[in-house]
Amino acid sequence: MLELIRIVETILFTANKPLKLEELTRLVRQGAAEDATARDFAAAGEAQVLEAIERLRVALEPRGLVVQELAGGFRMATREMYAPWVRAMFEVARAPRLSQPALETLAIVAYRQPISRAEIEAVRGVAAGGVLETLVDRGIVRVAGRADVPGRPLIYETTEFFLEHFGLRDLNDLPNVEELKRVKLPEAKKTPEGQAEFIDANGKVATVSGEDGEAAQPGPPAPAAEPAADDEPAPHDADLTGTDETEANEELEDHEERHDEPGSVAPEN
Repeated sequence: MLELIRIVETILFTANKPLKLEELTRLVRQGAAEDATARDFAAAGEAQVLEAIERLRVALEPRGLVVQELAGGFRMATREMYAPWVRAMFEVARAPRLSQPALETLAIVAYRQPISRAEIEAVRGVAAGGVLETLVDRGIVRVAGRADVPGRPLIYETTEFFLEHFGLRDLNDLPNVEELKRVKLPEAKKTPEGQAEFIDANGKVATVSGEDGEAAQPGPPAPAAEPAADDEPAPHDADLTGTDETEANEELEDHEERHDEPGSVAPEN
């Protein structure tokens, strides 16, 4: 006799991407409508399917597979502890790691999306066109549209693949997300000659110059911030190019390190 938990297990095992609850429910109903022995599930609701997922999680606890909730959906994958054996069998090649400039740019997009290239460059102090192009090519960032400001610049946001790659259910899983969303960003503007400038959190004028890796031309350095006492929130006008951005970069790098293991991949068809 067919059980809903086994139907859900089969769908998740064969899926090549995380499935959202509504999509999983649709597949359950569609398959049940074609099988006379499974007509009881033709009207299955999302609550029933979610209950089956939770039962499947419990059933898999002593096994080498796990149900993961990523990018707003669910998928089955091997447990990280078995990575050496998966690696030995498939000789999985690691994808190229993101460079430090790419991680810095990605951290800014992730926490302040949607955001324009000029705003990103105002934070970093260097041109970000090449890095943004790389992130878009990797499918981690995409063009979200155009800003409703003079010039209508393109604005960027992260993709569902970003969530999947870093092992996040949604953007609220980002570390310190509410605190870093409140950080005041430098203000981007253009000089009469068309050269990009920005005003940092301390009111100093700096010029964006060169691509990543080249020296920018900042104004006088801002004084070092006094260390905050334990359990005190960071000031809202803190400079994102300082400690906050560094912490965000390290958190993203740590997520990429932990979720880029061959033993934590979904089973291939």
